[in-house]
Amino acid sequence: MRNFFTLAVLSLLPLCPTLLADQIVLKNGDRLTGTVVKSDEKTLLLKTEFAGDVTLQWPAIDQISTTQPLHVSLRNGQTVVGPVSTADGKLAIATPGQGTVNEPRTEVTNLRNEAEWTTYQKSLHPPITRGWEGGANVGFALTRGNSQTKNLALAFTADRRTMTDRIVMYANSVYASNDAPGAVPTTTATPFRAGSATIATSGRAFSPSSAATSRPTSCRP
Repeated sequence: MRNFFTLAVLSLLPLCPTLLADQIVLKNGDRLTGTVVKSDEKTLLLKTEFAGDVTLQWPAIDQISTTQPLHVSLRNGQTVVGPVSTADGKLAIATPGQGTVNEPRTEVTNLRNEAEWTTYQKSLHPPITRGWEGGANVGFALTRGNSQTKNLALAFTADRRTMTDRIVMYANSVYASNDAPGAVPTTTATPFRAGSATIATSGRAFSPSSAATSRPTSCRP
């Protein structure tokens, strides 16, 4: 009896990867196994053991059956979590608290596994220190001879975009002087300007701020 039980267990071992994998059945009858990574309303990404990442057209999928819980985003803004299967043209999500939730496929906007969901949440709320782009420019010009001028220009820009907002910052200033013999020595500084604004994804700006300081033109006798 013990030997029979051992043989039965050994015979099932090759089937374990298939039993534990997610399965996709296409409308042409093809069946694929692997791990569902994510999907939108156009494609589904399936990670397979031997073929690597396979992208499937969402309309070509007939059935889905996952052993892992997926985060299912609905068109009404809600997210349901649980293993997913198909029944009567709908997606059945076996949630731990609400039981099985059935949703029409047309109401599902995204599927994400746990790793993709974590990445997605981080993209919505990245740390303020990340995601910045921009730079600084410094220009200096010096002339000698009939004219003796010095010009210094400073500029700074920074731009941070996320999926929910955008922060823009800038600053600039120009300094110029003329020390030519016989000319009235002058020193001019344009206003130092700086500003920032946060822009929502709708394109509407809110919480804008700006500041400007200036030093008036001075003439030295």
